[in-house]
Amino acid sequence: MLRFNLWCVVLPACAMEELSLREHALAGAVARCAAQTAVHPLNVAKTVLQTKGGSSILKGAFKTPSLARLTFSRGIGAQALLSLPNGAINFWALEGSRRLTRLACGTAVNPIALDLISASVGTAVGTLVSLPQSVLNDRIMAGTYRNLRHAAREIGVRGLYPPSTWRAALLSKVPSYAINWASYQQLRRLTLEHAATNAAADGSSGLVGNATTATPAATTTT
Repeated sequence: MLRFNLWCVVLPACAMEELSLREHALAGAVARCAAQTAVHPLNVAKTVLQTKGGSSILKGAFKTPSLARLTFSRGIGAQALLSLPNGAINFWALEGSRRLTRLACGTAVNPIALDLISASVGTAVGTLVSLPQSVLNDRIMAGTYRNLRHAAREIGVRGLYPPSTWRAALLSKVPSYAINWASYQQLRRLTLEHAATNAAADGSSGLVGNATTATPAATTTT
């Protein structure tokens, strides 16, 4: 039982260390695609509400099931497609910067600082894809453009990176995502340490109990 508990505690950390950068990118792409596709209807509702007469549009969307499905799935294909490179680049840069920082600073680097640095770099690099994704999807969800091809053709490459929007994205996303990631990792470390302590304590108690019950049996046999 002790061996099983310790295996469950150690495996997640070991498995994460063994992943290559390519595997981190693949996992990040799939995870980002699944997450953003799942909450896409909520993003549509938020975007529509921010437009003029958005409240009336949303109320009208619920008149028939087909209209609701058409409204809340608007742009879901573009969202799923663009979230793949977004997640891949984000997690590739996050893990790559973590390894480079650890290589440069050694094991003495504070783990929380390491998480903050890696998440900041990953998020900043990720805006190369997340900003165009946001610009394109927002216009599609608002009903300005029919689909991804129509939006890309009308907006153009230069329109995908408006300087003011890019600065705003960096100022809001980088600290937010960095704190989020660092908090998650720290809670994860504390949870693993607590589980390891409990597993070791349970194992010690079991060994003591076995020794105690074995003594009377040996005496009786003698």
